[in-house]
Amino acid sequence: MNQTNLEFLLKEKYGYSDTEIFILKKDDPKFETLAADIKKEIDLLEQGYPLDYIIGFTHFVDCKIDLSLKPLIPRVETEYWVSKVLQDISLNENSNILDLFTGSGCIGIAVIRSLENSRVVFSDISNKALKQVQKNLGINGIKNNFEIIKSDIFSKLKSKKFDVIFANPPYIDRNDPNIGEEIKYEPKEALFADSEGFAVIEQFLSDAFLHLNDQGRIYMEFGYNQKEKIENLLSMSRYSSWKFNKDQFGKWRWVEINL
Repeated sequence: MNQTNLEFLLKEKYGYSDTEIFILKKDDPKFETLAADIKKEIDLLEQGYPLDYIIGFTHFVDCKIDLSLKPLIPRVETEYWVSKVLQDISLNENSNILDLFTGSGCIGIAVIRSLENSRVVFSDISNKALKQVQKNLGINGIKNNFEIIKSDIFSKLKSKKFDVIFANPPYIDRNDPNIGEEIKYEPKEALFADSEGFAVIEQFLSDAFLHLNDQGRIYMEFGYNQKEKIENLLSMSRYSSWKFNKDQFGKWRWVEINL
């Protein structure tokens, strides 16, 4: 059993302090008893099962995000760009915002917590994801300024327009040789898209301008190797301008698109 993994779980999931773990390690029988109690979790971790699912939650832009219904796990790259956008964004009073492909709801929840006067629509095609959103809204003490709508992209949002759309669509090519083993446990519909990962992005970009108010904008995440094709799509679109941005690891990760 990997003792580092054991100590990490004791701290992150079970709330033990470094001092408590140090004392337990000096009293080996107690430490070994704890190890036996959570052996199944350690085994799962060592088999590649996602740590965040084992812990049951993660943190995202100062919000606690429950993962008990196994939504897409929020990535640090997503947290990075959302944090940057929330620092720079300027909105009018009562701005309408869409968190599309919402998953756990992490982006929209961070928006509501950061932009007090905003109203957020959370939308996803997955019933399980929308239940997870509802749970995370409660955990983060959010009681108003939101709406939850089940929709396949814009199919149930036809009459709605927004000042800002945040979008983290499925964009992984199923045949990508760099796919990690750990993502096999996450919801496939939130990860993979046809046409080498572009099918959902293409449909989203072709319809999104219809759902933007004047001077509206989009913030969309994409894959590390997709910038060139997305730039080509935008060059043939009705959007006025766009700016590509890199994540904290120096990879192209998100684009700001203006109507």
